[in-house]
Amino acid sequence: MYNAKVPPPLISNVTDAVSEDVKLWQARLIDALYPPEIRKVIYTTNAIESMSMSIRKVTKTRSSSRFLQFLWVLSISPPVHLPVAD
Repeated sequence: MYNAKVPPPLISNVTDAVSEDVKLWQARLIDALYPPEIRKVIYTTNAIESMSMSIRKVTKTRSSSRFLQFLWVLSISPPVHLPVAD
């Protein structure tokens, strides 16, 4: 990225040193960390990002007519209401 020369053994050592912390971080319980109002924002943002990723995927790999079909399907689909964990 910055044209830095990093030897592969150093990368392996750093990865080994932080891998357990990363696993713990990924497994943390959001419910215990944030109040219900913040969790609702987090879950809503995740849903929006998921939709954005789907749209990017469709527009990147298919023609614009397929994208318009995709948007049409979204417009006629019933809204999805996901429960928010309290």
